[in-house]
Amino acid sequence: MDKALKKTNKGSASGPVKQDLRLAVLENESIRLTLCNFGASVYALEYKYPDGHSQHIALGSDTPELFSKNPYYYGATVGRVANRIKDAELPLGNRVFMLSRNEGNNHIHGGFRGLSGRIWDMEKSGDSVLFTVFSPDGDEGYPGNLNVSVRYTLNNDEILIEFMAGSDSDTAFSPTNHTYWCLGGPGSKIDDEILCLAAGKCIEVDKEKIPTGRIVEAEDTPFDFRSPVRIGDQMYAEHPHLKANGGYDICYVLDPDLNGPAGSVEDPESGLRLEVESSFPGIQLYTGNCLDDRTGRDGIAFGPHSALCLECCAFPDTVHHKDFGSVLLKGGEVRKDHIRYRIQYNK
Repeated sequence: MDKALKKTNKGSASGPVKQDLRLAVLENESIRLTLCNFGASVYALEYKYPDGHSQHIALGSDTPELFSKNPYYYGATVGRVANRIKDAELPLGNRVFMLSRNEGNNHIHGGFRGLSGRIWDMEKSGDSVLFTVFSPDGDEGYPGNLNVSVRYTLNNDEILIEFMAGSDSDTAFSPTNHTYWCLGGPGSKIDDEILCLAAGKCIEVDKEKIPTGRIVEAEDTPFDFRSPVRIGDQMYAEHPHLKANGGYDICYVLDPDLNGPAGSVEDPESGLRLEVESSFPGIQLYTGNCLDDRTGRDGIAFGPHSALCLECCAFPDTVHHKDFGSVLLKGGEVRKDHIRYRIQYNK
C-alpha cells in the first residue's frame, strides 16, 4: 500500500435489524415470484407447468423469519460491493477506508449485514416491485450517504432486476442478486444439469478466493463451459480449486463482444432452462459448496450442490486491480445496472 494513503474508518457491523418482514407477489401464467423486503430478496420462485402443477426452483425457507436468519444470502441483493475485497481495504483517492472484515481478514458481499441484511422499503405497482434503502456514511466502513433502489419486473418468462444508486460523495457500488437456482426442485442435485457460460477466461484466485491479478484461459481445464457440459462431469475433477472448495466458486470474464445470454443452465429431468443476461462484466459460478443439511423449504434439507448461483457481477477485488475495471460511484452521479433471468420449459 502507498504510504501516502491514509487509512480511515473502521468497518463494523450495522445495528440490529428491526423485524418488519413483508412479502409481495408477482404472478403470471408460468411464474409466481414472491419477494421479501429483507434484503430486497427473491423469497420464493415457483414455475407453473402446463399440466397445472408447480415447483419451487429457488432455495428458501418456510417463513420470512427463518428466511431472514439464513447465512447463505438466499435470493438477496448483496452489496454495497458484491464478492470479496482483499484485507477489507477500499482505496479511494488518497485514502483507504477500512471495511468490515466478515470473512477472515477480508470483506465479502458488503459486510456483516450490508444491503442483504437490511429491511428495505417496498412498493408494488402493476408487474413490478420497487425496493429502496438508505445506507449512511460509514455503514460497514463504506464512505458516502448512499440511496439504493432495486426494481423487480415480471414480464412473460422474464424477471428483470434493475439496480440504481447515488451517493453524496465518492464511494464503491457494485451489487448482485444471489438467488440459488434448483431447477430440479428442492432436494435435487445440480450434477445432471447442463451449464453453458459465454466466457473463455476466469479470474485466478488464491486459497482465500482472493484474485491473484491473473486472468487465465478456461480452455482445456474443468472450467470450460463455453459449450454445454453436464456439471457433474467436470465438478469433481482433480483440480486444486475444485478440491479445496468442494466445487466451483470462481468468477468468469464474459466475452466482451457477447451477443446473447451470459450463461444458461438446463435441467433435463424437469425440462426447465434458465438464461441470464446482465450489464456486468463477470459472472460468479458458485455451486452451493458450503450449503449444509439444515432444513429448508417444505422440510427438505439443502446439502452441498443442491443449487447453484450465477452471480452477475464486477470482478472480485476490483478495487485493487486496475485491469479489472471500476466499481467507483462518484459523488453526485447515478450508477445503473441490470440482471435479466429468462425461464423456459422445453419438454
